[in-house]
Amino acid sequence: MARPRPIIGINCDYRLAERECSFLYPSYQRAVEAAGGIPLLIPPLARHPDIDVLLGACRGLLLTGGDDIHPRHYGQEIQGRFDAIATHKESADFRLVATAWERDVPILGVCYGMQLLSVLRGGSLIQDLPRGSDRVAHQADGALTRHEVRAAAGSQLADLFGREVQSTNSKHHQAVERAGDDLRVVGTTSDGVVEAIESPNHSFVLGVQWHPELEEEDAAGARLFDRLIAACR
Repeated sequence: MARPRPIIGINCDYRLAERECSFLYPSYQRAVEAAGGIPLLIPPLARHPDIDVLLGACRGLLLTGGDDIHPRHYGQEIQGRFDAIATHKESADFRLVATAWERDVPILGVCYGMQLLSVLRGGSLIQDLPRGSDRVAHQADGALTRHEVRAAAGSQLADLFGREVQSTNSKHHQAVERAGDDLRVVGTTSDGVVEAIESPNHSFVLGVQWHPELEEEDAAGARLFDRLIAACR
């Protein structure tokens, strides 16, 4: 008999354009399905008790990329470029992650999702990474670029990579400055920018700064989603 496919909650993005919309880029859905999970889209709900109930139907949680967390959450003023998240989405995402953390729900955080994990646990962010020819390219005029990430020995990330250094895509102007409580830095670029964090005290909590869902042919990217699904079983 086939093993049941675990339901994976995925937080939706939100935009206010001609019409309000909550949405999800299909690459996240495809990555979860390919790994053996059933994606359940979670919009930014206004009522926190409803978030708790919806999360109760999930065996795991995928935190997607997005815009910038307001720096008031880590005791700073806005510095440089700031692409604001809608306040109600920010509030809903914080509640979603806090509840999942308390319940030891397996979590994979991607880009903004990784930063959300760290800030929730009391960490801080670099608000606007400097650019220069002597630094690693973390973004290229808003497009994807590539760089290498070095994984910490003995980490889940190193096990997933199967090697010490892995090439990843990159598209971000913010990064984790100080990892939050019960999180440790397990991946960095050669210029010291944090690219991955994980919790040593949970069944599976891993945050990565790149977008593994965009690399369907990359074995290391697929293994991230495979490990999430395995932790949910």
